[in-house]
Amino acid sequence: MHRILCALLVLTLGAPAIADGYDMGASRSLKVLYAGVPGSPRETAFLALLRAAFATVDAIDLTTLSMRTAAGYDVVVADGRRLYPMREGEGLATTSLALGPEFTKPIVAISAVAGTIQHHTKIDWL
Repeated sequence: MHRILCALLVLTLGAPAIADGYDMGASRSLKVLYAGVPGSPRETAFLALLRAAFATVDAIDLTTLSMRTAAGYDVVVADGRRLYPMREGEGLATTSLALGPEFTKPIVAISAVAGTIQHHTKIDWL
């Protein structure tokens, strides 16, 4: 599991190195599931970044994330809408997704999703 998290950290911080052909070694074979907002600019950017480093990267709507939908993957990248609106008239973004203790896949939680999808863990707002 540490290898998975280290690989994702290298991926996030080392995007230029990946673009230059950085060898991810055995981590390249990891299967990554991106669960986010379909069609959003964030999804497009994250998928391009992830696909440059990993052999298998698929995307689903965050609201459909479950043990069943994540079954064939080594790690999940969970992303959601911005919590606070960027433009006047937009409301606060929330998610009703709550993964229970049976969800055991490693998750890299991005944005406000980190404090909302797994309340039984120590991940929460600081």
